[in-house]
Amino acid sequence: MGAKIIHRIRSHYPHYLTQAFLRRLRRDFTEHRVNAKDRGIGFELTFPQWLEIWIASGRVRRRGCRRGQYVMARHGDRGPYAVGNVKIILASENIAEASRGRIPSEATRALISLAVTLSWNARRAERQAEVQL
Repeated sequence: MGAKIIHRIRSHYPHYLTQAFLRRLRRDFTEHRVNAKDRGIGFELTFPQWLEIWIASGRVRRRGCRRGQYVMARHGDRGPYAVGNVKIILASENIAEASRGRIPSEATRALISLAVTLSWNARRAERQAEVQL
């Protein structure tokens, strides 16, 4: 038996919203709400509001926290997740926005320095191997 097509029930939903996909989104919504609570961030969205924001963005099928995927972010990382205070942006944009203006700790600067040094050493060794061939 094929997947039940939800857009026949709710005509404004996109054609790809099957019952199984909707169940997964409901689980993701609950997880998002719990994670926000654990981080001490207010979450004032209901599932229908949350879903409508994602559907309106056209990015609901590309949700996630990896490169090239989209997240629901708060404007300026302030206030609760609420209608009017959220936007759908690339995960990489959200990370860049969150770290903008922050001064890294000594430990972080040491790790960055080490990573850059190792990267340069690897490039140098690669170039030397090419020259020897």
